Amino acid sequence: MTADQVARKMKKRADLVAREFTQTTRGVGVSALGFAKQKMTEEIYAVPEDLSASGKKRQASAAARGKKFTAVGKDKAWRRTGHLRRSEKFDILDPYTVAIVNTASYALPRHEAGKPGHRNINPVRVSHWHDDLRVAFGEGLLRDLYHQTVVDILKAGGG
Repeated sequence: MTADQVARKMKKRADLVAREFTQTTRGVGVSALGFAKQKMTEEIYAVPEDLSASGKKRQASAAARGKKFTAVGKDKAWRRTGHLRRSEKFDILDPYTVAIVNTASYALPRHEAGKPGHRNINPVRVSHWHDDLRVAFGEGLLRDLYHQTVVDILKAGGG
């Protein structure tokens, strides 16, 4: 085998490594994003909005009459938009690194709310979805995924 042939083979292997690791990293990003959005749905969006003062009065009035209360418009203390969940994205930094980011201006304060030294919120509303993500996608899972990628590259590359 000539030096040119060895160089071409090594170049082909380098391209394969970058391509395979990018594919694995993209898969991690898609899965991690799905996990984060699911946690947000369960821990943030499944909790009904707080009621305004007038909403609480209407709720009490309906309960006194034995009627079902459904909050509408000004009965709610705020209007839920889903912006926080829609702002959660993944960014592939290089073939080996993916970052889960949230572009909503209030994402970090919302994530940190309820932790010591941070804003207190109703405990029912506490959600630290990125912390849960770090636990679920801990180093063991990533190590196994990247190890399998190396094995796949070696098999594809002929040894």
